[in-house]
Amino acid sequence: MSEVTEFLVWRSALAETPRRLRSLVTNLSEQSAAVVERMVRRDVESVAHLGALLDVDASLTPLPPATDPVSEFAAGRERLLALLAVVDGSSLHREMRLADRRTLDPWRLAGELAEHDVRSLAELRRLGQGR
Repeated sequence: MSEVTEFLVWRSALAETPRRLRSLVTNLSEQSAAVVERMVRRDVESVAHLGALLDVDASLTPLPPATDPVSEFAAGRERLLALLAVVDGSSLHREMRLADRRTLDPWRLAGELAEHDVRSLAELRRLGQGR
């Protein structure tokens, strides 16, 4: 599979996560709220990194007020997806070095975030949040 195809598959999976999260979470225990809040923080970090990679000020788009962590996640994910939508062949591998010395590009970011989503949703299932 080409890297462009992988990126599109990951972007599609990232778009599905808010729906999956809503269907999975029936009520938030303290532990499950912590998982969702970790997902929110990861998306905020990803938006900042992606904005820097694409030379876009991602902070200009205000987020609607969140009524709960799941809604906050969904709103933040929309911002991330809007940035991922402008990634093209010329920016797919635009790189930056993170503070921990890792290299990040939009392709890696999408893949790592999709993997983080899968792990987080699995953790929520283990915590008994499934229907």
